[in-house]
Amino acid sequence: MNSFFVLAQATQMPQMLGVIFPFVLMFIVLYFLLLRPQRKKEAERKKLIDAVKKGDKVVTIGGIHGTVTQVKDDDLIIRIDPAKDICVKFTRSAVHRVISGEKGEEQKS
Repeated sequence: MNSFFVLAQATQMPQMLGVIFPFVLMFIVLYFLLLRPQRKKEAERKKLIDAVKKGDKVVTIGGIHGTVTQVKDDDLIIRIDPAKDICVKFTRSAVHRVISGEKGEEQKS
């Protein structure tokens, strides 16, 4: 009776591995296809936002184009119309992309 119980446990182990293996495989594929690239993209975006400085031309998430005139902790003052001297205060996270000074190089986040 006791040897039957041990034999039954020994046959259940491979069956259990057969059920768990596809889930582990799906998680690994999900990690490499979705989670890892997303983390990398977030790190690049954070680096871009932290590098914003006075004089940079930026485009906000809402599509507003302007030039950064002041940089405070989490806020940016962006001049959107130099002729009328219209400035708007945004949070750093509102920056979608930075267009570098004179060269006009575009850095997307």
